[in-house]
Amino acid sequence: MLPVHRIFVIFEADDAASVAHVDAWGANQNDDLATYNRRGGVPIDSSTAESIKRALRDKIDRAIVLVCVIGATTSQDPWVNWELDYAKSTGKYLLGVLLDPDNTKPRALVEAGAVFTSYDEADIKEAIGSAVILGALRRPS
Repeated sequence: MLPVHRIFVIFEADDAASVAHVDAWGANQNDDLATYNRRGGVPIDSSTAESIKRALRDKIDRAIVLVCVIGATTSQDPWVNWELDYAKSTGKYLLGVLLDPDNTKPRALVEAGAVFTSYDEADIKEAIGSAVILGALRRPS
């Protein structure tokens, strides 16, 4: 039996419908795509935020690859930026999926040298497949 590759999807709440498609597409049966959408409406600097950050750190730590679905205002979302900064600090492989080629790429993705792909099923599957291989190679032994 082949190992399951954990992939965590980062997104802004406004893009949840697009994320559902990415989740449905998946790269193959050995990919486990996970999302976390319980942060909506919670200010990132609130006392409630720490428990959310703890849950997010756990999900990010278990993932091999992080996929960020990039909508029109994703780069301005404080939660998305926090998640990306944390993922970048752990050395995770980062992949950006542009819902529109003109959307602004989040700073942390650009600084990390992330790979970007279009919002197309075949492109996403190919990018995730490559990312899983590269992400697994980055994983500490």
